[in-house]
Amino acid sequence: MIKSRCGFFITTFSYLTTSLNTILAIIASQHTIMKVISMDYELKDEYIELYKLIKLLDLVDSGAEAKIIVEGEHVYRNGELETRKRAKIRKGEKLVIGDVTINVK
Repeated sequence: MIKSRCGFFITTFSYLTTSLNTILAIIASQHTIMKVISMDYELKDEYIELYKLIKLLDLVDSGAEAKIIVEGEHVYRNGELETRKRAKIRKGEKLVIGDVTINVK
């Protein structure tokens, strides 16, 4: 029972990692024709957790993918690398994920 669950989680993680690498490879291959995207997000509460914001803005298909992007060191918060999935993002902050810049207002 434990082996089958471990196998499931390993397979799932492997699939997500492969999917993320494929997405990043596609983005990298098209980098010359991609434009930098800038978007504003109006915060309705005191803060929003980083992975939830990434998912909310439809930059990924699932919260799990958002967490992998953060863990994979692809997110910069106010110019510094951010690796905390649940980092509290507040008004006035700027996030950069690849070619996407998010201004939180």
